[in-house]
Amino acid sequence: MHLWRIAAGVLPTKESICRFLPNLDISCPFCNACPESVVHIFWECDLARALWMGIIGIRTDYFQLTSASDLVEVVVFPNAEVVDELLNSDIFTLKGTLILDLLWKTRNSKVYDERPVEIRGIMNSFRSLWSDHSSILKVPGFISHISLGAEGWTRPNCGVIKINCDAAVGSLFSSIAAVARDWRGKLVFALSKKVNTVIPLQAEAEAILWVGQLSISHGFSNVIIESDCKACVDAVNALGNCPWLIQSVMVAIVDVLSDLIFWKLCWVRRSANRAPHVFAKWSQLHLSWVH
Repeated sequence: MHLWRIAAGVLPTKESICRFLPNLDISCPFCNACPESVVHIFWECDLARALWMGIIGIRTDYFQLTSASDLVEVVVFPNAEVVDELLNSDIFTLKGTLILDLLWKTRNSKVYDERPVEIRGIMNSFRSLWSDHSSILKVPGFISHISLGAEGWTRPNCGVIKINCDAAVGSLFSSIAAVARDWRGKLVFALSKKVNTVIPLQAEAEAILWVGQLSISHGFSNVIIESDCKACVDAVNALGNCPWLIQSVMVAIVDVLSDLIFWKLCWVRRSANRAPHVFAKWSQLHLSWVH
């Protein structure tokens, strides 16, 4: 119903009703910087961009929309640029629809009830809604692909680079490794480096951060990162409490990854992460690093 109202142009945004109320303040209630149009409030506003990035992992500023019909088309008929093998088109459409609905409800609460906007509360509402809808429709849940963990390495979709990372911890320092392969399964790079920590969780977090930095330096735009450290993956994806030992690194990871057009961080089992695991152990044993 909400998508139909958007497509039909009958959603009462400030920009649409100012024709009848010429003295109406049409500024967006979230940012107060732009007129409240359908495209702005659901796609271009900072709050909308944060939700699309936090929930689905895409940067909306890389996809320019000019009308409400463009927005509906992106949500209902997503193309390969915004969908990968862990997020098929049906799941994308359902999650996108829930994002639009939550944004509109949050907007109405702000406009009519003067309630403050809290992104953490919106994310919690999304998880609750997604849990209900995914159980009814029998589609993977918001965290199901993370909590189950892939058991073997699989190729990403065309145009996507998959980078696996791991750490080997020593008594004085640790070694981290990153192995990148493309959609053909062809090796792009295999790199390792020394890090000055002997705490396993910190070493794993440093590996994920390094992969993000490597993605930027190599000019990648669409990246899937796989790690067998569930605590780090959950922390980045905001699915659990972030251990204080890695809080600063987690912030740095999200900041680096936000420069990519599309990224996804997934937890996999050790059997699916064997290449960087062996490489990190070899580097640690031989005191030799390739970077």
